[in-house]
Amino acid sequence: MASWCDKRRIQCRFSRGPLSVPFEAELRLADNPSGDSVAITRPFEGEGQFFYENKIFGMPATGSATVNGKTYTLPAGAAWAIFDWGRGNWPAESKWFWGQAGGKVGERPWR
Repeated sequence: MASWCDKRRIQCRFSRGPLSVPFEAELRLADNPSGDSVAITRPFEGEGQFFYENKIFGMPATGSATVNGKTYTLPAGAAWAIFDWGRGNWPAESKWFWGQAGGKVGERPWR
């Protein structure tokens, strides 16, 4: 049975700006029950300061993005996404470093 949170739909539209080109996208991400995710909590020294974050890796993605008039389509079964969100109260001077990669080895997804 599908639940309300087994899919995510992301839509965005940005106009041309002084340093950017027009961009719009409609993407659909599907939860993968056997996929990987990570949740972290980080305290800071200031009173009441913390950060909570959750990253879901390797979500099958479909949809398309149009950049400066050229459309790119994410083919089903060959595109994945990271859904990353966080909440907290952290210092104004903060740095974040992380990375993740994914793809296919033969016909098997790798992430």
